[in-house]
Amino acid sequence: MLDDLIEDKAVKILVVEDEAIIAHNLIKELNTSGFSASGFVDTGEKALTEIAENRPDLVILDISIKGKIDGIKTAEIIKSQFGIPCIFYSGCDDLSCLKRARRAEPYGYIPKNSTRIDLYTTVRIALQRFRIEQEFRSKDRMLNATLKSISDAVVGLNPEGKIIAWNCGAEKIFGWVADDILGDNVAILVPSYIPNEFPGIMDDLIKTGDFRQYDTLFQRKDKKIFNAAVTISPVDELGGGITGFSLVVKDISDRKELEKQIIDILEDERFRIGRDLHDNLGQYLTGILLKLKVLETSLGKKGIDDDKAIVVRISNHVKMVLDRMRELSRGLISLGLQKMSLREAIHELTLFYSRVNEIEVLFNSEMEYKIVNYRVVVQLYHITQEAITNALKHASCSRIEIVLKTDETDIVLSIKDNGKGFTLNGSSGIGLKIMKYRAGIINGQLQIYSNSSGSTVQCSIPRKLIKEEV
Repeated sequence: MLDDLIEDKAVKILVVEDEAIIAHNLIKELNTSGFSASGFVDTGEKALTEIAENRPDLVILDISIKGKIDGIKTAEIIKSQFGIPCIFYSGCDDLSCLKRARRAEPYGYIPKNSTRIDLYTTVRIALQRFRIEQEFRSKDRMLNATLKSISDAVVGLNPEGKIIAWNCGAEKIFGWVADDILGDNVAILVPSYIPNEFPGIMDDLIKTGDFRQYDTLFQRKDKKIFNAAVTISPVDELGGGITGFSLVVKDISDRKELEKQIIDILEDERFRIGRDLHDNLGQYLTGILLKLKVLETSLGKKGIDDDKAIVVRISNHVKMVLDRMRELSRGLISLGLQKMSLREAIHELTLFYSRVNEIEVLFNSEMEYKIVNYRVVVQLYHITQEAITNALKHASCSRIEIVLKTDETDIVLSIKDNGKGFTLNGSSGIGLKIMKYRAGIINGQLQIYSNSSGSTVQCSIPRKLIKEEV
């Protein structure tokens, strides 16, 4: 109805004025300007009846009119009941009256001594403003309906991290209703014993204008912890900079649990294959090696040196195969074969790498207690193994130091080398990605630091998240 393409003569205007001469003159001016104003009413009560029956596009009304309600009160009722824009056309110059009129939020104010061009301009601006507001409200209703239908949590934050929007998905996932959480800081969603990443992330997004996607841990209203996939984006107002953030949270607890089950199945299979290598093939190769040793001794006694040399070469090859098989077996069965503690297993691992690679691999444990969660033990063991392997392959290091300790809140494992370091970027090698994935499986945070004097891999796990059983 109020689209820019529609001619002014299609715009219906109702005049509310209790002085007939002024009303007729105003109607004449409006029609001359191209609008459609066919009549007037002289009271607020009549105006409300006329609007209910004929639905004009705009109402121009005097502030001081006859009847029980004046023009200001009539405009307020028109706005609340009909949503039709109003313009005051008045000769009132009383300051208190004008302040009261302003609180009614009219779409314009025209003094009665204004020119035709002033009248035309004010009417056109009022219609344009109303049309824009209608479009905005329509889009806002569409957005609200969309947000209600989204099962993911959609949370709006102001620049200080306070929650200013909270959809139905957020209520279902987190357990808080909007009235209970609006105005609280987003830190309320983060468990107290893990770092609050939001301040740092929001600072980065303000600088870059980019968005961030990552997996993390959140807590519900009942303090239960769950895994979540997060997308946080800055809200950039035109010319106003970053005015807030949009946070989309997806509960991925089921997916994470499935991943853990898959990892457990893979670990069981690795253990089975490693045990077969160690118990069966390893024993066969050891038996062959012992028989070759007996043959070597027998040939030496008989003085058959050429045949003895051949046996020695065969024995060396068998020994190399046996060592390689043991190395593969160690990588496959990790802790499963001997059921060591994590401290014992890492200590044994460092001895093995020191012996095989002829470099200094040190281990220092300050653990106050034994980790009994087998899943946690296995993943930390593999992170250690992967970090050592990466350092040996890429860092050109001569020393690796491993530290396992606990503090008030976390279990911390760190692997540091004195190599040449490397550049961290989004396309980092598969080894780093595997370590991060393994850390995520046990709700840990993996940090990697690297410079020209070496690299450090550090995995931290909140002690409260480690259950006694898998």
